[in-house]
Amino acid sequence: MGMICSVVVKTEIMNHRESKTDPESGFYKRKGKAEGMHYLSYETVDSKTGIIIDVAAAKEGLRNFKGKTFSMTRGKMPLSALEKKLPLHRLNRTTNTVTKEYRCPKTVCKDCPFRSRCIGEKGTDKRIQVNIFEEVVNKNHEKDGSERHIIVLLLWQIWSEGSFAAQKARHNLKFIGGRGLEASEQQCLLSSTALNLKRIIKAMA
Repeated sequence: MGMICSVVVKTEIMNHRESKTDPESGFYKRKGKAEGMHYLSYETVDSKTGIIIDVAAAKEGLRNFKGKTFSMTRGKMPLSALEKKLPLHRLNRTTNTVTKEYRCPKTVCKDCPFRSRCIGEKGTDKRIQVNIFEEVVNKNHEKDGSERHIIVLLLWQIWSEGSFAAQKARHNLKFIGGRGLEASEQQCLLSSTALNLKRIIKAMA
């Protein structure tokens, strides 16, 4: 068995920030975007007419997270530094998702020559969190670059991104006038309704 370190761990932690005047909002920080307290609006759009059929608002950035990259081989089960399969230990439920926790037995980690690089001197065992939708997402990415994927991506750019751009520019979605998640969702619904009136009339013409 080759002594190959097949696990690379990258950890990133977002600090919790809370607004004193609107504690239900979340801190938004993404490259190329304005930082600050925001809400997110999720919309489902009909790809033929552009009519928005569902709207949901959510707070952004209120979670601490740890992102990990690792090798997924041998039946898509995570491997330890000694290429030993990590058994599924438990399911973890968070505010946003459910993850599978794979854990290497302490006896294996104790004598592993890569321990210092993998878990450090103070660590006791290797743990890897995998989103329960990981396999579905990876399977979906296999379609990247296909003719169908290009068509769907184009429709997404036209209707999804286009709807948000139109709402921000002409239908009062750039700034929230009230406070709290409920007030924010109401404004998102009203903005979508205003845009839908135009698109329904056009579809009926």
